[in-house]
Amino acid sequence: MKFNRRMKIILLICATLGVLLTFMLYNMIKTSVEPVDEVLVPVANQSLVKDTEIKETDVKMVSIKENLVPKDAIVLKNEIIGKRLLDVTHEGEFFFPNRISERGVTRVVIDDMYVVGIDIENISDFMGLQLKIGDKYILYSKMPGVEPVKLAEVIIVSLVDLSAKEVIDSEGANLKTVNVAVKSEGEMKALITAEQNRAIEIIRPPVNK
Repeated sequence: MKFNRRMKIILLICATLGVLLTFMLYNMIKTSVEPVDEVLVPVANQSLVKDTEIKETDVKMVSIKENLVPKDAIVLKNEIIGKRLLDVTHEGEFFFPNRISERGVTRVVIDDMYVVGIDIENISDFMGLQLKIGDKYILYSKMPGVEPVKLAEVIIVSLVDLSAKEVIDSEGANLKTVNVAVKSEGEMKALITAEQNRAIEIIRPPVNK
C-alpha cells in the first residue's frame, strides 16, 4: 500500500516536471522562430581617432536586429553629430554616451604649456569638488603648520577615472587622475614636488577673476 502511494507521488512529480519542461521548451522554440524587428542605428562610417569632432560623414545608419543593439548604444544620429570622441572608435562600431563629449565642449589648446598628472589621492581634503575639462583652478601647497603657498593657476586638460577612461567632468565619476596644464617649468616642478608630499589643495577662483 505504501509502495503504491510512493509510486503515485513519484509519478505526479514526474508529470509536473514534464509539463514544466514542455512549457519551457515551447517558449524557447517560439522565441527562436519569432521574427525580430530590425531598427536603424548609427555606427561609425570609418575608424575615428580620439578628439575627433563627429560630422555627418563620420556616421552611417545601418539596419540591425533590435536584440543585437547594445543596451547603452546611442540610437539617434542627432545625439552624435557635433560631439567629440573621448576614445578611438573603429568602423562599424556603435556610439556610447560615455565615449563622446557633450555638444559644445571646446578642446583645450595647451601646445605651449606643461601638462602634469595629479592623482586624486594626493589632493589634500579633496571632497568631490566639481571639476570640468577646460575650467581654471588655483593649486596651493598645503603643508602642516606652514602658510599655504600658491603653486600655479592651472587649466583642467583631462580627467581619468578608475577604469582609465577619460571623462568630461567629475560628476558621478570615480576619478583617479587630474591632468592639468601650467605655463612655466617652475610651476610644473613645484606641482610635482607638492604631489610627492601629498600636499595639494585645489581651489576654484571667482568667476570674475
